[in-house]
Amino acid sequence: MTPVEKIVAAVKEAGGRTFEVGGAVRDRCLGLPCKDTDLLVTGVPADVLQTILPGRAELVGQAFGVFKVTIDGETIDVAMPRTELSTGDGHKDFEVKCDHRLSVEEDLCRRDFTMNAIAIECGTGAQIDPFNGRHDISDRLIKAVGDANERFEEDPLRILRAIRFVAKLGFNIETNTALAIQRHASKLNTVAAERVAEELIRLLMNPDSQHVGKALRCARDLGVLENIIPEFKDSFKFDQRSKYHCFTVDEHVFKAVEHVVHRGASSNARLAVLLHDIAKPRNFTVDEDGQGHFYEHEYYGAKVAKKILQRLKFSVDDTNAVTTLVREHLRPSYDASEKVLRRFVAQLGPFVDDAIMVREGDLAAHARESSKTAQEKMDSIRARILGLGAIVGFGPANLALKGDEIAREFKVEFREIGELKKAATQAVVDGLVPNEREAILKFLKESRAEVKPT
Repeated sequence: MTPVEKIVAAVKEAGGRTFEVGGAVRDRCLGLPCKDTDLLVTGVPADVLQTILPGRAELVGQAFGVFKVTIDGETIDVAMPRTELSTGDGHKDFEVKCDHRLSVEEDLCRRDFTMNAIAIECGTGAQIDPFNGRHDISDRLIKAVGDANERFEEDPLRILRAIRFVAKLGFNIETNTALAIQRHASKLNTVAAERVAEELIRLLMNPDSQHVGKALRCARDLGVLENIIPEFKDSFKFDQRSKYHCFTVDEHVFKAVEHVVHRGASSNARLAVLLHDIAKPRNFTVDEDGQGHFYEHEYYGAKVAKKILQRLKFSVDDTNAVTTLVREHLRPSYDASEKVLRRFVAQLGPFVDDAIMVREGDLAAHARESSKTAQEKMDSIRARILGLGAIVGFGPANLALKGDEIAREFKVEFREIGELKKAATQAVVDGLVPNEREAILKFLKESRAEVKPT
């Protein structure tokens, strides 16, 4: 017997019924692979259920009535029917009522969208679909269960979940559900920042680039994007007035995101591309020929991006990484010299691969560069970088000549030690000298001799 069959048999013997629910049912209807199995058990009290479940059953919160059941190395969520309501400041808490006497139909009423409100009874294969979710799946529609306004008032994060499902499935949002999203989008400001950040990353990490682009445009058009990242609103339909760009700022960003998604970029690279031109509208100037410019928007953009990421409670590491990628998104140029490229690699350190990807995405969405051209040219940069692995993140601490040795050899201290280490480090990075003790000593001695007064 499979783990699921063992659970179903135990529940049946106790007088209950078992149903498969959630995303696995939806994905099966779509012919997609199902990773997780979620089961719903009716007719068996929690204390009895815990004793009859096979394997190791762990209750995850008394109020939630959810058990993590591990059998033969496989873990399955087994839940009791419940109703829940998002409550408290910032929708951080949930009022949950768990009752084994509730019917499966009553449990499905609390679900967010009709495609997620379908149950299949284990053993009989009977399908329970009170909200016509199968029909909406066939029509490729994301439709709220019951009254859409009530669903989004219960938990405004469902608004962002709807957008994420656009990115995952490429579905359209049903008209009344879309109107309700527009009406309640501002309530996303009451949701805990961590929950918003998690949904945003899950949206960006979907593998279909066209679906992700569609979701971002949907988020813009329904007022969602400006409520989770207010700084983005200035970019909407912003004409760049540049011969290098044929898209508005927001469209340029969306196309750049599509490119890096297609290329399988990391989550930090995708997030950096989303934010890389966040400061363009604020740094806009026009020259005497009517051409638009955005001087130093990358530096100001990094500061804005940092504030956004901190507000959304991203980790310090991710914040630093994405901020760095935004600041450096104009580097390197296609024709970067060996010296420039070596400095870039040394300065970017562990962020080099993501930085190249962000640069590629940006260039792929320019008027003069096709996606294919940008990829080919940045692949050429990648090939050149392969031979520079030894200087990735190279700094004074990596120097083969230590500070105390410099002090003894040159009879210097404090600031002068630092200056000599800095000069030697730059020489290694520029390829003027190998990172070897004797070679560095020789370089420093010759350099000091050249600057001695005559």
